[in-house]
Amino acid sequence: MSIATQHDYAAVGLPRDEEGPVFDKPWQAKAFSLIVHLHRAGLFPWAEWVRTFSEAIKAAPAQPGESVNDAYYRQWATAMENMITALHLTAPDDIGRRTQEWRLAYINT
Repeated sequence: MSIATQHDYAAVGLPRDEEGPVFDKPWQAKAFSLIVHLHRAGLFPWAEWVRTFSEAIKAAPAQPGESVNDAYYRQWATAMENMITALHLTAPDDIGRRTQEWRLAYINT
C-alpha cells in the first residue's frame, strides 16, 4: 500500500490493526472496496469522499451501545448511498427498493 493510500485511509479514520483495515462483517469490506474502486476509477476525488463521509458521521453519530465498527460502517454505508446518488450511478428509489428486497430475502431464508 502506498504512503498516499495510507494517508487517504487515515483521513477517514478507517478502523485498522497492525495488519491493515479491520472488517467485522463481509459487507463492510465490500462497502469499503466499492468506494475505493469508484475513486480509483476517477469518479470522484478522495477529498470529496472525505467530505461526504464526514457529513454522514456528523448527521448520525455513534449510538449508545453501538460498536465502533458498527457505527463506522453504518455511517460509511449512508455516505456511500449519498455519493452514488450524487454521481447519478443510481436513483434514491432504486436504493430503497433494493434494500427492501434484501430485507425480505433475509427474513424469508
